[in-house]
Amino acid sequence: MKKVTRLYWICQICGWGAYSAIGLWVAVLDHGWRPSATWGYAPFFLYNIGLAHLLRSVILRRNWTSLPLPRLLVPLTRLGE
Repeated sequence: MKKVTRLYWICQICGWGAYSAIGLWVAVLDHGWRPSATWGYAPFFLYNIGLAHLLRSVILRRNWTSLPLPRLLVPLTRLGE
């Protein structure tokens, strides 16, 4: 595996894992421990990785990384069209 690809997946897993863990922690503080909360955050973790990966493929395919910020805002406003 390439170093960049490995770093990408490490960041995805750690980032979404931390976000999911914080969400689960807040849910436990608000409502107490429930197994359903864990089962709710596991798919949340997985589908956010999937959605972020799909967005990354759109960004790379459309070569948005080479655009300056002002020009990048125009394609982002048309993303839902």
